[in-house]
Amino acid sequence: MNLVLNLILCLVSLPAINAFSSGADPRACSNLKPLHDGLDTQTSTSPFAVIPSTTTYTASDKVTVTLEARCGYKFKGFLIQARRADSLSVRTEPLGTFDPVANTNQICPNNTALTHSSAAEKTSLDITWNAPSIAGTGHIVFK
Repeated sequence: MNLVLNLILCLVSLPAINAFSSGADPRACSNLKPLHDGLDTQTSTSPFAVIPSTTTYTASDKVTVTLEARCGYKFKGFLIQARRADSLSVRTEPLGTFDPVANTNQICPNNTALTHSSAAEKTSLDITWNAPSIAGTGHIVFK
């Protein structure tokens, strides 16, 4: 009887954590922070990398971006968006779009970001970012 009561007390006292196995919540588009309740922002070195084939673009360019887990880690979810990186530009402005691949969805206004659509574990994922078709060049950062 004590065992059952202890188990019930443990389950009731667990903190609730929102996880989004089918993709990021659209409310995360403004600051790209996941809405996982009860979790602090990571301050240690990340075991994950975002590796673009280039950090500059011209109109209509396609850039391959690799999301990669390192040191034996795997990842399930992600939210990625390109932002301007030029010193004279608004660095919070989303830029371009991503081509969806298997188990991903476009998200955020004008489909400027890409997120997971399943909780399958991944060690690497190659995606394609499309620069805006309007005339222009610049530097980009993927967040």
